Amino acid sequence: MSGEEEKREEAKRVLFHASTGPTGGSESGESESDVRELKEILSALSEFLKGLSEPLEKLIDTILKIADGRRVGEEVAAFYSSLKGAGVPEEVAVEMTREYFHKRIAALDLAKLLERFIRREVLEEEEEEGGGGEA
Repeated sequence: MSGEEEKREEAKRVLFHASTGPTGGSESGESESDVRELKEILSALSEFLKGLSEPLEKLIDTILKIADGRRVGEEVAAFYSSLKGAGVPEEVAVEMTREYFHKRIAALDLAKLLERFIRREVLEEEEEEGGGGEA
């Protein structure tokens, strides 16, 4: 098991213990132990979230590259030029290019939908973190 997996398992164990164990010990030592456990859990959670940051940034960058309209135009033009350069008749090249363009537009719609979903999830997580202390 990797270090991150061990931290996650420990966090799960501590959370389970905290949710099923006694609710508020009267001894000072037990309270200090609970505080230390909570600190360890939050530390493990923080490390886990830091590990997600880079992959999420790469995913969003990829989506934004897909959604770049100028780039799509260049790709469609290059596709048409390559068909013409290969000797494909004009009518066929235009139809194939039209189909390619429609598929790229469909991919753009999917990329925008995915981008909105990811941004909404990130905003919800930030709101939860900011509002977590209120009850």
